[in-house]
Amino acid sequence: MPLMGESRSPWLRLSQLVFENFGLKALSLFLALIAFWMVRGAEEAQRTVFVELIATTPSRGQRMLVSELPERIRLTLKGSRFILNSLRSTEIPPVHIDLSAVTASVYHLSPDDFELPGGVEVVQVEPSAIPLTWEERISKRLPIFPIFEGELLPHLALADSPEVNPTHATFEGAASQLEGLESVGTEPIPLYGLSPGRYERQVGFARLPSHVQPLGPRLVTVRFEIKQKLIEKVLNSEISAIGQAVRELRPSHLRIALRGTDEALQGLDAASIVAYVDARELEGSGATGAHFLPVQIKGIPQGVEVLSMEPQEALVFLHPPTPSKR
Repeated sequence: MPLMGESRSPWLRLSQLVFENFGLKALSLFLALIAFWMVRGAEEAQRTVFVELIATTPSRGQRMLVSELPERIRLTLKGSRFILNSLRSTEIPPVHIDLSAVTASVYHLSPDDFELPGGVEVVQVEPSAIPLTWEERISKRLPIFPIFEGELLPHLALADSPEVNPTHATFEGAASQLEGLESVGTEPIPLYGLSPGRYERQVGFARLPSHVQPLGPRLVTVRFEIKQKLIEKVLNSEISAIGQAVRELRPSHLRIALRGTDEALQGLDAASIVAYVDARELEGSGATGAHFLPVQIKGIPQGVEVLSMEPQEALVFLHPPTPSKR
């Protein structure tokens, strides 16, 4: 016959083993985890972080820095795992270097240049040596010209000689870049969708070389005008004579070159132009033979310019005088 203690099931014995003195067992497990975490956190580890670089360069004087500086410095750090894991890159102050009085061609960074929390050591700095290129600083006064972009409507055009104020500006920079500049353009001024009229825009300078900058105002005023586009047209018109005594004209046709807007020249043809010579004064004077008389024109619309006309004079032959009857 089995004993009373032996009648308990294995599951009951297991539950008693687990839950008997449960609080003490849980505390022991917690302390063991704390100890493991502390031991592991105290282990030495390495980590890479990036630190911002801020440099003070000469703002005046005969020399200037033309080489590019790195934006960030890469640091390899060594310390306890716990400290390194809790360290944020944003918590490390930027490293400041003063180049205002430096004349060397290389600047060396050392671990002592960086502010780090206690228990953290700098193993490696990349780059540890920053190459420096120096150049002569010069100034130069240059003319400014406007730059336009985009296309106007087909019947429109930009008027000549836009106005720029100021017309010149002084620039400062590296001699190798500034000596080759003869003028400086403005930022592009868009022409899209503009109609006839006068306009004024304030714009900056076009992209300058990397080590050239303006001294003084960085904006210029550009005034420009958009007009109807002018086109040219050539017509051949017959020359007529005023006066009864004219026998012949040489030449008998006028070649005239006109310029105006498309609207003004539209519908204008040879029949619209009246070209003539006036010989009435010759008739009253009793003149005979051939005479040069100026060619005159009528019918030129307003807004149309006469570029040229050939001939400007015509040879007029008069009838011989009629014999008087006695």
